Formats: sequence, C-alpha cells, structure tokens
Amino acid sequence: MKNGPIVSLYDFMNRIGIELEQLRCLIRIGAFRFTGRSKKQLLWDIHLNMEQGKKTVVRQELFQQELPNYQLPTLHHHELEDALDEIELIGFPVCSPFRLLKQAPEKFPHPKIKVNELADYVGKQVCILGYLVTIKPTRTGKDKGESMSFGCFIDEEGAFVDTTHFPMIHKQYPFRGRGIYLITGRVDIEFGFCSITVSWMEKLATVGRDDLSKT
Repeated sequence: MKNGPIVSLYDFMNRIGIELEQLRCLIRIGAFRFTGRSKKQLLWDIHLNMEQGKKTVVRQELFQQELPNYQLPTLHHHELEDALDEIELIGFPVCSPFRLLKQAPEKFPHPKIKVNELADYVGKQVCILGYLVTIKPTRTGKDKGESMSFGCFIDEEGAFVDTTHFPMIHKQYPFRGRGIYLITGRVDIEFGFCSITVSWMEKLATVGRDDLSKT
C-alpha cells in the first residue's frame, strides 16, 4: 500500500476507516479542497468508489487499483454554499458573515457607523451593524429582578462592541439567535471603552439555500 502523502479522496478512503457521514462532513467543511475537485464532485466520488451497502468507508486494498473514469454532469456551485455548510456544521461561517445579508449594508436607509467611530458619538444615538458573538443574560436589582442582558457583537471590520439591553428593550427587541443585527442606541463610555445602550434592534435576513438556487 502506498505510504506517501494523501493526494486524493480515493487515497484517503483506501487508508482510513471512517463513517460515511463523517466523511461527508469533512468534504462539506472543505477538508479535501487540496484535491482540486469541487465538493459536489467529491460527494459523488464517495459513492462511486465505496463498497455497496457499507456505512463505513474503508477499502484497505493491498494494491492500488485503477479508478473507473466516470463522466459527471456539470455540477454548479455558488460561492456562498460553503458559508452555509460551515454554519450548519460548525455554527459560523469562515468568511465574513456580512456577505450573507440579503440586502447589501450600503443600501440600508439608516446611516451607520463602525466601532472605531464610536468615540466621536459619546452621548449620541447611533446605528450600527453587528454580528452576534455572545449574550450574557442577567437580572436587575433584588426589588424587581427583571430580565436584562449584555451583548457582544463584531462589526464589518471585525471590531468588537458591547451592548446593554435594559428590561423593557430586552423584552421588546429580544435576541433571535446568532446572526446580524441592526442596532440603534446611545454611545456610552466607561474606563475609556465605548459601549451602546440599545434602544432598538432588529435581526436582518440572510440568504439561504433556496435563494442560492435562484441565482
């Protein structure tokens, strides 16, 4: 058996025992892009070169065999399909999440600023686009104990900004999962760091697989 570097999917299948679904995940996450074949071609390759009826992809052949030369139809691939695969498998895209917005950021009616501009707007209302990183839920003082939260976002340039969501805003404009939000609020500064006290927030629509199939 060949002992050099793995140079093809067939070579990998010939050496490694792996569950079929795990191999599909590796392909969809881009682990075999070094082969020069697209994800859709590689997904076809699995089934063309594995033993029928097996769930574990393992061949362990003593001698390298010549592969059949199948002619596949043209398989179209949209560049954002990779990002959707990454979100499904690891929870976030490797590319900028802002590329997935259905409406380009520059077309929004609200004038927006970036995180590095916040210091110029202390005490003023601003609008900013942010990709949700994490949320810290908490409660107000012991007298009422109302739910509120703190958020952490990154802007289009990858800069972090913290947000404060007091009880009324927390209830009226709740977080709706990971994604991109259009945020309006007052810029505050403490210990030299700016944050936003949110007064309005909306999660923005991003493209899905159905949208890509129409393009």
